[in-house]
Amino acid sequence: MTGASGCDLITRLLRGTKLRFDQYRAGAQTRHYLQGFHPTATCGAFGAAAAAGRLFGLDAEEQSRAFGLVGSQAAGSMQFLEEGLE
Repeated sequence: MTGASGCDLITRLLRGTKLRFDQYRAGAQTRHYLQGFHPTATCGAFGAAAAAGRLFGLDAEEQSRAFGLVGSQAAGSMQFLEEGLE
């Protein structure tokens, strides 16, 4: 779809994964858990959007829109723990 090589795909995926872990290290994991959110769902979604944006060659405006869509969809609710549904 993008004409990207396998190397490009792996590079973009690694950069997206790095963004996710950078968010964890910045304290998102603890704050998210304390506020009832699952960081894998929230931070992971933004990392995936960053990787896809790079892979598809999005400009700054398009990437901003992609992050906006992710922000509106990445709920990451931890309510299942309150209900005992592990």
